[in-house]
Amino acid sequence: MAKLMEKQLDNVFFALSHPTRRQMLDRLIDSDLSVTDISRGYKSAGPTISKHLRVMENAGLIQRTKRGRVNWVQLKPEPLKGVGDWMSHYKKFWDIQLNSLDSYLNKLSRKKRK
Repeated sequence: MAKLMEKQLDNVFFALSHPTRRQMLDRLIDSDLSVTDISRGYKSAGPTISKHLRVMENAGLIQRTKRGRVNWVQLKPEPLKGVGDWMSHYKKFWDIQLNSLDSYLNKLSRKKRK
């Protein structure tokens, strides 16, 4: 089970690693879009757009359905929860590090004022 979750996390991070895919996901927040609508504004060819969609689909971030002749894409945000859970695991570490840095900088600032 842990290996499966690790693989999904890898797939999600890979999908999020490209700015075009992040932009596409942002565009899907408000509503489902056709593949044609998603590809508008990108200079990439159709096969490149399809590859981006496949990467996001493999990560479970989108679902494609065909209605009539039109392929629609829907955001599936559930895998992003796994990313949030993984990142929150490190929140305590960063809170401690940042608090320590803040204390150090405050101490330096007080020494300079003296």
